[in-house]
Amino acid sequence: MNNKIIMLILLLCSTLCIAQVRGTSAIQIIGGYEKNGYIATGYYVNYASEESYIKAGLHVHIEEIDVKIENEKFPTSKMPIQLYLGSLEYYINLFDLDYKKNTRLFIGGGIIGGYENVNKGIKFLPDGRTIFADSKWIYGFTAALDLDMYLLTYGRHVDKLLSLTITPRYNYYLNSDIGNRQPNLLIGFKITF
Repeated sequence: MNNKIIMLILLLCSTLCIAQVRGTSAIQIIGGYEKNGYIATGYYVNYASEESYIKAGLHVHIEEIDVKIENEKFPTSKMPIQLYLGSLEYYINLFDLDYKKNTRLFIGGGIIGGYENVNKGIKFLPDGRTIFADSKWIYGFTAALDLDMYLLTYGRHVDKLLSLTITPRYNYYLNSDIGNRQPNLLIGFKITF
């Protein structure tokens, strides 16, 4: 229970820290694919300047991994896994792909943490085998590239109203029982207000 309270406090503090930064804000809705499932993510983006921004995000990962027995070639059952995560990330402009700055590549990284739900908390698979991985709180680091292609623009600076975003990202969890590394590809939209 203490871990849940600590994680909630960290997420609230990160949101309050972002609210103190002055600049243009945006909402980013993005989804994608990873090796064993799908991801849905929502971000609050705060531009510190035209060249950098901070993102706070909530992520939901729905996965289903194959469970194999050593001597068999084919998987015998699937194990559902859900990840409910929060992240705090910082990005800087790597370079602009055109002179009007309508296509920009940002590089960034940050911290990520949340809850990993393994097999809905049930310790046995339908075929009777025991699962030794636990549902628990996980934490780690994330690194990503954000390719922003602005579709609607207004003004000369950060006033880009709508952009298509393609984000390859890599999450590394320090204490996951399922796997420490998780690359994924996300595609979505960023709406500036």
